[in-house]
Amino acid sequence: MWTGSVDRFDWLPKTSRFHYAFAQPASRSRGRSGPKRTCPDPHARETAEFNLDDMIQDRAALAAQTVHFDFDSSVVKANEKSRVDAVAAALKNDSAAKLLIEGHCDERGTEEYNRSLGERRALALRESLTALGVDPMRVKTVSFGEDKPVDPGHDESAYKKNRRGEFILLHPK
Repeated sequence: MWTGSVDRFDWLPKTSRFHYAFAQPASRSRGRSGPKRTCPDPHARETAEFNLDDMIQDRAALAAQTVHFDFDSSVVKANEKSRVDAVAAALKNDSAAKLLIEGHCDERGTEEYNRSLGERRALALRESLTALGVDPMRVKTVSFGEDKPVDPGHDESAYKKNRRGEFILLHPK
């Protein structure tokens, strides 16, 4: 219904008006000034630069250090920190070793969401290792989402086992 007034967005289709009016470029930040916001951890976006095909994977070495997560969470629980400490100690004792962290989920949720959650879990473990002094360039992360369950069951006990982060020790061939 026409009200008799014309605003500066009348020339836009109704679906675009909101976007045009409120989606401002970063330079028009409504009075905010100062340095550009950056991620607090400078290594958070870097990934390790090594080829897994050139490495020997030792799954048994750190199998006992598997970290389990709560439902829909990528927070490393306090009772799991000792496992991360043990992995950090193993990496500090073997300077040639590198690490692969696999993030896993239970079957609940979409495939895309679980892949993303698995990645967040692997990255959370890498951040914990970095805080303990491990060079993040020695650590590669991968998410398998719900694709590799350790327990194929469909109950809460199986789900608990499948929400995990696994550490695989890598040595050059």
